Amino acid sequence: MKKTLLLVAVLATCGLPSLAQPRILLGVESGLRTEYRRLDDPLAALDNRASIGPALTGTLSVELKPWLWLETGLGVVRYSESLSFPSMTGWTSNSAMGSLQVPLRAGFPLELRPGRLYLTPWAGLRGGVNLSHYPLGEADAVTGSGSGGWDGFAYHSRTQDNFHRHFGMGELGLSLEREGAAGWRWMVKASYSQGFQRLAVQTLDYTLADGRSGQAVFESWGSHLQLTAGVRYVLSRHWQDRGALEAQRQARRAAIAEAQGRRLHLYPSVGLASDRYRASAGFQGSWPGYGSRGGDPSVVLLLGWSLGQRWELQAGIAGRTYSNRYYHEDPALGLTGGAFSSGGNGLLILPLRLRHRFDMASLPLSVVPYLGVALLLDRAGEGRYDSRLVQMGVPGTTDFDSLGRWDAYRQNLPAVVATVGASLEYHFSPRASLFIDMSRQQGFQTLNRLEYTPFRQPASEGLIEYRGSGWNGAVGLRIPIF
Repeated sequence: MKKTLLLVAVLATCGLPSLAQPRILLGVESGLRTEYRRLDDPLAALDNRASIGPALTGTLSVELKPWLWLETGLGVVRYSESLSFPSMTGWTSNSAMGSLQVPLRAGFPLELRPGRLYLTPWAGLRGGVNLSHYPLGEADAVTGSGSGGWDGFAYHSRTQDNFHRHFGMGELGLSLEREGAAGWRWMVKASYSQGFQRLAVQTLDYTLADGRSGQAVFESWGSHLQLTAGVRYVLSRHWQDRGALEAQRQARRAAIAEAQGRRLHLYPSVGLASDRYRASAGFQGSWPGYGSRGGDPSVVLLLGWSLGQRWELQAGIAGRTYSNRYYHEDPALGLTGGAFSSGGNGLLILPLRLRHRFDMASLPLSVVPYLGVALLLDRAGEGRYDSRLVQMGVPGTTDFDSLGRWDAYRQNLPAVVATVGASLEYHFSPRASLFIDMSRQQGFQTLNRLEYTPFRQPASEGLIEYRGSGWNGAVGLRIPIF
């Protein structure tokens, strides 16, 4: 696989010197991805539901000919590895596996309207890195109990995603692209990626209400269907035809200034949220290697109303998950590499922010600090929703040892959190500005509680609380409306 990727990169590089002025484009695309997995369940007791999640990729393209372009980039793909019984409204298990993927594509544009609209079939390869890879794999145990759809069956699941640190996939796709003004291109894409190697296996032993017992096995090869929308910008315009472009720059600056002065703006963005947790002293003392791992994707849509030249009021809606992932080890017991991952919980967030804009006179940039509050809503009710055994790898073997049990609870919803943050905006076009945002949330009530009960050291029972506090980073667009 590595030799194939190297060959594609060498061929792409060799083609560049023969061209007088190849066009270089920088792009970003975001959308939804649904995962395809194989289910072996002799009793047909489980659902093989499609798992839908966000997709985000940055791209760099080179147009070698009017009928050929090459493209690479970097994407973030997270596989859910979820199991579900038909009587459940949610997931039985949601042990996530993250990955970074690098596409290498060749596209063949077909003009639908000369110089304006293109339909492009393309094909390529994707090289990936498994960010959830553990030397001995990852395992968790789950016991279904409680109320609602959890009555009537019991189950035990185990997830392993230690098969390959690096993996490859083939990819086919189709895009529709419209050429806009000032070097911008708008596009929608559909693609399918087929994995070449097995990445994860999830095994679930269950007993139904009628007494029948069975075992189901999910296998994931990383295959997925992806639907995205995005934008590309022609970077090479900045060093070609300098004299002719100067007049266009002046006109564009005037148009950008007019657009920034409009009263209403739309702010779509995507990002990653990292939660902050409160742990009891007894828990920290018994688990010195405790910590949360990774971030969860978030999607935000805001409307901003200008309150004069500098002030703006923002309100909107956001969605994200917190997945209760914790990494812990206990050197005293000689056990390392354990992870706890509870089922992902969806949060609906209603933010309200007051922003103040500082424009840079010599650069098309603005710095925008803000303060605000947000209302957090959970799609599920209060009470216990998960219970899992802690299993950790025994060094030098492929065995796992059960050390304790986690119980997860929801409470105090809805809740209000305070927010402080800042955005850096780059005004590149009258139609939109690109912004990078970083914010900090502080909660005041416990929303999600995880209680740990050890089997060997009862005195070290511990507690972790989530209050809605944490960091959130995002990238998005500021689009003037009127």
